[in-house]
Amino acid sequence: MSDHHPFDEDLSRALNRPVATDPSAVLDAIEGRKQQRHRHRRALQGLAAGAVIAMLAVGLPLALHSGHGGRRTTVATQHPHTTVLAPASEPPEAGVVGDMSTTTTLDAGAGAHTPTTVRHAPTTVPPTTSATISPPPVTCAAPQPATPAGYNAKISAVDAQHVWMFGQDPAVGANGGIPRIVVLRTRDGGRTWDMVICTDPRSREAGDLVFADSTHGWLVGWGGLLLATTDGGSTWHEQALPPYPDPQPDPIGGSAYDLFTITATDALHVWAAGNCAQVATTDGGAHWKVQQDCHAGYAAATGISFGDNLHGVMAGGQSDGYRVTHDGGATWVTHQMPAGANGYGVQLVDASHGWMVGSNTILHTDDGGDTWQRQGPPTTNDALLRVDFVDLEHGWAVGGQPTQDGEGPAVIMATVDGGQTWTRQSAGSATYRYDVAFTDATHGWAVGTGLLKTSDGGATWVSG
Repeated sequence: MSDHHPFDEDLSRALNRPVATDPSAVLDAIEGRKQQRHRHRRALQGLAAGAVIAMLAVGLPLALHSGHGGRRTTVATQHPHTTVLAPASEPPEAGVVGDMSTTTTLDAGAGAHTPTTVRHAPTTVPPTTSATISPPPVTCAAPQPATPAGYNAKISAVDAQHVWMFGQDPAVGANGGIPRIVVLRTRDGGRTWDMVICTDPRSREAGDLVFADSTHGWLVGWGGLLLATTDGGSTWHEQALPPYPDPQPDPIGGSAYDLFTITATDALHVWAAGNCAQVATTDGGAHWKVQQDCHAGYAAATGISFGDNLHGVMAGGQSDGYRVTHDGGATWVTHQMPAGANGYGVQLVDASHGWMVGSNTILHTDDGGDTWQRQGPPTTNDALLRVDFVDLEHGWAVGGQPTQDGEGPAVIMATVDGGQTWTRQSAGSATYRYDVAFTDATHGWAVGTGLLKTSDGGATWVSG
């Protein structure tokens, strides 16, 4: 087991069962972890000190890197019920909110069913106000040379040269229990790296990051943590979320604005989701609005992806928990997963085609997420956490092969035929790989305990 990992023991045991066809155990473990986290927060408030709480404590490692294309033929899966989730707020009034000033080979399988969709009337939710909020400052140091050693959780890459990731604070235990958010960056394909460390006075932790291009990026986390950069990560500035719609929920062990996953289609259009809310911006973060919240039956999200500015999918790690939008997130429809499947990571590579992965699960859609077809699933006990496609044929999925004692060997799987077959690649000696990012069919990166990179499509992986 790795020295630093995002699973507590109960959650690991739930994920590491030989066959994970019933995700309820995973959800029970997540809930138990949330309760434990709540107790830890209370203790920290009383003592004004303590250890840094493990990154990515709830759910699975959450990540996203938007791709460019992909195709397979979909066999429709049956959806006994769907629910339309209405927007939780109207667009904010004019005015700047926050600061952005510088800111093993496998055969594909399928089972045909007749799709059924029943749309219900949208649920009306009280709109949020547009009042400006001034968040407490997050202090970030100037970039310093660094080596990408130890644990890294999430990664985003826009080309073979520009890559960002966040990971373990090199000074854990030496900063009085206040989380320091560590972002590492290379601008030369990994020959050199630098590091920016941000200290958060509200003791929040990072959950995911995404870059839309070589300059514009966002990082989200617990307690409404929302940082943005407009200079490629040299400086970061906090952006503000609107007041959460009343009445305020009280999620166990966290806050309504605990954000776990984020995606962007360009420098203006960004979506983030997590514990009890899904938010979006269409102006680079000058204004954010709540599109879904707990009042409309929202369930926590483990992954979010948009193929363009209108078509998106959210995965929730549940047997019936994925949601689809075809209007940019103004409304969302909840669909039931195919029998025995669960989804943790998801990627729409365009408006129609996408993939979702989970425990012994690989799914493909060619209708924007409304229906899904199985590819595989893996014939062994694989917990796949993230997926990334770069074109119509080339894709990778990463995760680990659980053991009874915890996290087992890492797994990297690849396809060159749009998912008809999947082949295992050498994933190194470390445990789980939590995220993967490819910029073309040859150049890619995989993070976990230690950084791996490839320049031949994964035929060989070397330490980064």
